[in-house]
Amino acid sequence: MPKFIQFSIMGIPKLLILKQFLSNSTLKSLKIPLLFHQSTKPQINLPFYTRTFSNSSSKNTFQTEILKFVQKWPQSSVLPLIKRCYGENSDSLHDDELRSIIRNLRRQKRSDRALEVSEWMMSTTLSDPKSGDFACQLSLIGQVHGVDPAEKFFNEVDLHTEKTYGALLNCYVEAKLVDKSLSHFKKMKDMGLAMSPLPYNNIMTLYTNTGQDEKLLDFLSEMEENGVSPDNFTYRICLKSFALKSDFSSVEKILRRMENQHGFNIDWLTYVVVANYYIEAGFKEKAFYYLQQAEQKIDGNPVGYNNLITTYAKIGGFNQMMNVWRKRRGTSKARINTDYMIMITSLVKLDRFEEAERFLHEWESRCSFYDFRVVNTLLLGYAQKGLVEKAETLLDGIIRRRLMPSPCTWSIVSEGHIKCRNMRKALVFLKRALELGLGSQHEGWIPNYEVTSSVLKWLAEDGEIGEVDEFVKLLSKLVPMNEEMYRTLLRVNIRHGKEIEDVLQRMKADNIDVTEELREIIESRTRT
Repeated sequence: MPKFIQFSIMGIPKLLILKQFLSNSTLKSLKIPLLFHQSTKPQINLPFYTRTFSNSSSKNTFQTEILKFVQKWPQSSVLPLIKRCYGENSDSLHDDELRSIIRNLRRQKRSDRALEVSEWMMSTTLSDPKSGDFACQLSLIGQVHGVDPAEKFFNEVDLHTEKTYGALLNCYVEAKLVDKSLSHFKKMKDMGLAMSPLPYNNIMTLYTNTGQDEKLLDFLSEMEENGVSPDNFTYRICLKSFALKSDFSSVEKILRRMENQHGFNIDWLTYVVVANYYIEAGFKEKAFYYLQQAEQKIDGNPVGYNNLITTYAKIGGFNQMMNVWRKRRGTSKARINTDYMIMITSLVKLDRFEEAERFLHEWESRCSFYDFRVVNTLLLGYAQKGLVEKAETLLDGIIRRRLMPSPCTWSIVSEGHIKCRNMRKALVFLKRALELGLGSQHEGWIPNYEVTSSVLKWLAEDGEIGEVDEFVKLLSKLVPMNEEMYRTLLRVNIRHGKEIEDVLQRMKADNIDVTEELREIIESRTRT
């Protein structure tokens, strides 16, 4: 079957339908909205959690969308979305796609969501699990449920390798079980399963987390004696440990040790990390020194330049920021949108709004396409500082230029109104964001949880039934109905003396559990 959807890097969908090859019935069976094959119909975009994805490109986009969903709606299970988006037929799934989702959920520190995907993958789709799959699930079990279930899982697994042993060691270390960690580590050494820095790094982390920092340097020497070379992470464990104890004498000793180690090169990131420790301790001069050391190591690395700009902003280093920007500009004529976003964010942090506005105008004069993320960076600064009038002025100027702001743009201005307690206007701007989010050009957009939650709480206390119903109906097209939405509906109906049986029936149909808080709300109608 020919590919029919292609997504750009920015997540803006481009339709490439080979209509001559696909009949309308085929399109309908693929669950493609009518707008894609009947031009006379209005453009109605299906929410991403009701779509079925059918090629690798769209599935990659779905992975991005599902990560956004988990980030913005952390209380919701991710499994129903995966099943619906990929289709109930497990044959349509690829192991590596699910592993990628699990890996990214772990990076977001959502072990609970990663575990439910891992367990479903192991029981549903995998015919030949690898040791890495068992190790991943074991580690997640330890993080979510604790050591005992992790040990039970380890004992039930037939495939015992360096990875599974290492995962169990990590569980012990995270639980700060010193005796079990050291005993397990010794067993790994005896079995020849401790030949990489990883298990040593785990034990060093254990010493750090249990206040045994005095053992770090001796253990570092033991590691080298056993023929295992420390890596950057090894040294950063030591640096972090001593910095947290404000033992900057030992921090300096570790740095000298790294500098004197034959063949070891301290990278710019290490110096930036050390600079941040000094910033947190209030030693600005030392921080400036190590940031200058980092500058000498960057060698044209754009990520390094942006990292330096962000760090200089923490200590009010406006002149240093501008100097780094000039160096960045000298390495390449092309400066990507991210560079401007970093610079504007850093200037906003220093309350240098004039300079931030100048950078926005400079970007606008040079950009090849109008990336609203750059504008949103300045808008967010206005919103967080309570400068909502400036935010509205900027938004009005964009609209007058016949540019179409993104849903996120409207949501940010709504956030500004929430900060200023202008809840009625916050509702207006958020509704506009939701309406735009339903358009095909913003496919996959998910509203911000904090902004939405604030508006829902206000509606529960001050909203009218009609506007609450309208708002929740609009929101539910982008986010599945959840407890908070029903809590708002219950409260507003009870406050206006209306019956709630219909709301309760809808809750039951949507499998929403009646929590203690919901039960109190329901019972409150008998006390009013």
